Amino acid sequence: MAKNFVLIRVGLHETAEVLGIAATLGIPAQHVVGCLSRVWSWARDEMDESGTVRVPENVIDGLAAVPGFAAAMKAQQWLSADETSVTFPHPQRWITRDAVKRAQSRQRAERKRARDATQSAHQMRTKRAPEEEEEEEREEEEDNGCAVDA
Repeated sequence: MAKNFVLIRVGLHETAEVLGIAATLGIPAQHVVGCLSRVWSWARDEMDESGTVRVPENVIDGLAAVPGFAAAMKAQQWLSADETSVTFPHPQRWITRDAVKRAQSRQRAERKRARDATQSAHQMRTKRAPEEEEEEEREEEEDNGCAVDA
């Protein structure tokens, strides 16, 4: 079951879109990321399948507690709006529960691949070739005075 969260990618505060919103509004990029987190968290539970929420865009400004935040999101194409609703483009990539499930599955698969690669590398280091084992056996037998021809 997907937990109650939205995906925030690493380095979001350094993207051109976030820096553009920050410059437009005169606030730090970290503040923008916090506002986006708040807006996306709310939208996740309110939007329909197309990413639309039936509220005017000033509701987004209120959620972010920053006047003009919705307009700044629109300028970066992270939001579209008309008089009665706002739409988040491509919600299935980041905001929806399915997006969270996909991300969790991807992370599990990445962790498993990393574990498997580590185990495989360890096995390669500890497993000797059959020729090496035969050579060692011959040397041990010669040391015992019993040479064996292969």
